Amino acid sequence: MFSSSKPCGQPPPKRAGQMAAHRPHPPAITADRPPGALLVTLLTFNGSLGVLDSFEFEPEPGIVIHAKGDVRNGFQLEIKRNHNLLEDDPRPSKQIPLQWVGESWINEPAMLNHGIVKIDSAPCCPLEDSLFKIPAPEKTLRAAHNMDGSAPGKITQRDCQTWIVESTDQAVRDGAFTESVAAYLYAIKQ
Repeated sequence: MFSSSKPCGQPPPKRAGQMAAHRPHPPAITADRPPGALLVTLLTFNGSLGVLDSFEFEPEPGIVIHAKGDVRNGFQLEIKRNHNLLEDDPRPSKQIPLQWVGESWINEPAMLNHGIVKIDSAPCCPLEDSLFKIPAPEKTLRAAHNMDGSAPGKITQRDCQTWIVESTDQAVRDGAFTESVAAYLYAIKQ
């Protein structure tokens, strides 16, 4: 979602007695919006840092870009345009600001569908073009044995987290995101 407001959702402070496990810190970003820039935020669900599902652009309404589906049936890329997160059920448990993206990468009116809610699968700006270069994960869950009783060949399971990390890598290669965004997402991926 897009915003001129301050970044939201910083990681909670450590509580007394909490394990001192190292948790990576999100990339450092300024609170002030650079002219024409939009804030890219990572949404996490299920109360667990690292369950990556969607990119969000601040504020409300905004857009959510994610790989929707599951490993049994496969995924499809989806963009929720002019979307209000407050209407989501469940709502994201965390919103982690990742980076301000410059105006050369975005087309805010088109991304927000000129104020009309829409579920879309067609990119409308250079940032979305970059992210969509990475296809949605295909079906990767298979039966334990093939119909002839033999074990299936080895597969690499891809899911929504995989797509977020891979599409972020693509955006880094294209120059939309910084290396620190990709490094953070790799560090928290489960």
